[in-house]
Amino acid sequence: MSRLRPVPVLLLAFVLVGTLLPTAVASPRLELSATAAVAAEDAATDAVRITVAGTWSGDDPLDDVTLTAGEETPEAGGARAEDTGGAGTAEADACRGDADRVVCTTVVPGVREGEECHLDLVAVVTGRSGSAEIRAELDEAVPVEGWCTTRDDGVTPPAAPASEPAASASAVVPDPSAPASPSATAPSAPSPSSTPTSTAVPMPETPTPSAAPTSAAPTETASPSAPAPSGPGTEVAEKQPDTDPEEPGLRSRSRAAAPAETPIARRYRETGGADGPLGAVVAAERPVAGGRYARYEGGHLYQPPGADTAWIVRGAVLARYTALGGPAESGFPSQDEWCGLPEDGCLQKFDRAWIYWSPGAGAHPVTGAIRSAYGRHGWERGPLGFPTQAEWCGLRDGGCLQKFTGGTVYWSSGTGAHPVWGAVLGAYGRAGWERGALRMPVEDEWCGLRGGGCLQKFQGGTVYWSPGTGAHPVWGSILGAYGRAGWERGTLGFPIQAEWCGLVDGGCLQKFTGGSIYWSPFTGAHAVWGAILTHWAGYGYERSVLGYPDGDERCSGGTCTQTFDEGRITWSRSAGARATSPFRYVTLPVSSADVRHTYRAGCPVGPSRLRKIVMLHRDQGDRLRFGEMIVRDFLADDVVAAFRAAYERDYPIARMDNPNVWKGDDPDQMAANNTSGFNCRKVVGNPYAVSPHSYGTALDVNPVQNPYQDANGRWWPSNGKGWILGGGLNRPKEHPAVLTTGSTLTDALEDRGFFWGGRWANRDYQHFEY
Repeated sequence: MSRLRPVPVLLLAFVLVGTLLPTAVASPRLELSATAAVAAEDAATDAVRITVAGTWSGDDPLDDVTLTAGEETPEAGGARAEDTGGAGTAEADACRGDADRVVCTTVVPGVREGEECHLDLVAVVTGRSGSAEIRAELDEAVPVEGWCTTRDDGVTPPAAPASEPAASASAVVPDPSAPASPSATAPSAPSPSSTPTSTAVPMPETPTPSAAPTSAAPTETASPSAPAPSGPGTEVAEKQPDTDPEEPGLRSRSRAAAPAETPIARRYRETGGADGPLGAVVAAERPVAGGRYARYEGGHLYQPPGADTAWIVRGAVLARYTALGGPAESGFPSQDEWCGLPEDGCLQKFDRAWIYWSPGAGAHPVTGAIRSAYGRHGWERGPLGFPTQAEWCGLRDGGCLQKFTGGTVYWSSGTGAHPVWGAVLGAYGRAGWERGALRMPVEDEWCGLRGGGCLQKFQGGTVYWSPGTGAHPVWGSILGAYGRAGWERGTLGFPIQAEWCGLVDGGCLQKFTGGSIYWSPFTGAHAVWGAILTHWAGYGYERSVLGYPDGDERCSGGTCTQTFDEGRITWSRSAGARATSPFRYVTLPVSSADVRHTYRAGCPVGPSRLRKIVMLHRDQGDRLRFGEMIVRDFLADDVVAAFRAAYERDYPIARMDNPNVWKGDDPDQMAANNTSGFNCRKVVGNPYAVSPHSYGTALDVNPVQNPYQDANGRWWPSNGKGWILGGGLNRPKEHPAVLTTGSTLTDALEDRGFFWGGRWANRDYQHFEY
């Protein structure tokens, strides 16, 4: 073979990493095949992409494999080239292998198209299997995909003769126990009649997540014993007589039979030959991956191994099929392209891939487990529609995905393949896709919930959808609480928002149509709904004196109770909802800010001799609140004990705020019904007397319900006149805050040395003084 112009010698070297597990056969062999195509991305450098495939059938693994490939040098009489000039460099991850097969791909720059349309390739593989050294050679004319299109003169250049079988190499493993001899150590030369015709096609860049088996090694087929015609058609040889009557010795000579028409040639003829959709021949039929194929202006014809027919692949489907690696990776077509799908789409099936095409999405393969998931939901007629890209891997946990016009199919080894679409896909995206809390889907979307709702389960949670709420995920402890409450069939119904964090103490909440679930690190997750939720909201939710719920609602005998971090709420139809909590308090030092408006220079007692008590009380609306009171330091414990007793007997205190709120103005805070202690001031109604409140030894309690009469007979505050109630020692108990000699607070304070002002002639029902 010769070329019109010399091409620089190419030397390509790869180290193929991995242990190849051979199939146990009687005679271990290492077989090679190759394909080549123009590397379009490097067209400016006249580059060719070469793929060399090796199939190993020994019992022991093949290790330390080295592949050296180059072009025959015509000027050297076809000898193997040793020069490394112009050698290409193997791309990262260009070599891949499995138990019985390895494929390497490289881009070789500096190779220009010649008239013979092929590359005269030489490849040598060496390696080790056990203690034996393995060597195999491949010498073949490899057609270059993309070479030999129509020349400038409009004539299609001749293709490489089909009668030259694509060469492959075999190496037999020597038996280490046998005596050393050339026949035992040197690889046997392949016989032309048993030369395999298979070649490898570049592996696709996108891995397939399915559990489909790795494509089988190229199948051996016998080379034809007689040269095949150079075109896909059949040329009938000139008819010869059976015998020559003049030469009796030639009577046994058989007539030269015409070659049988191949399936590819027959199909080409049946489609109209050069006048049909395939057009003129570009490259005659050749072996590939155990089958055969031929190239035409309008597409390719592929004959699967052992088949008596050939299928057409063309257009965008052919381009995608070739990019995926052709027969070596996707197998052979099992039908022609079939159109008539929705949206004017088309489909062609191959052994290991189905390639879909539509005008809006282009051509993309669907394979393995993702194809199965696609089929479960109606193929292209279902909600997924047409694929918009090939399968893409590299997700967390080794996962893969493939996008379609109507959704995405996700796959991982632990979950299988499941589609996500519509509003659920939107919620999945807002939650961070597979990288977020939900991780991978573990089931397909399932509908049939109450109200026409649907759900889809993921590794980390579940997305719920209903027409009235949209789609929202539920996960973690909140999902557990949701389940205890009966899922969407229970009181909570469907979620109306995703989980939201940022509450006090690092808490989170999620709202549902029938209530909410709250979570904190200290209480876990618990649902709150109905009248108890409403009552808790009135307190200020998790920021209130009750804190977070720390138990689920429990009902019995018409009464329901839910516990909280700092109390409980009980509900009944007759009494409604009411909160209770153990009495709590804290005693603190007094700062200057605490007495900004109630202390000044000259006051008898300074902040250091005072204490601030923050304690729980029940207001006159029957709600629990924290209030504060400043008293003399030595009286703090007694005051706490007295107010604890009043709290436990449900004595109400309208409010208990620092007099700073009213800038120390006592008439104003009395009108506000504020209970207080220290306030450095004059006696109301007597500007010449210092009030005992200036010493921190006096208390005023519920001034409105317990008014004060000054020396002039005036009652304070003015809005408390309605509670004078005759002005006797023990007024009628027309309000629970009215103090009498028998009131719990009165008894508790008097027992601890306080005097009640209600006993004075000028009644001061609100006043206690130590």
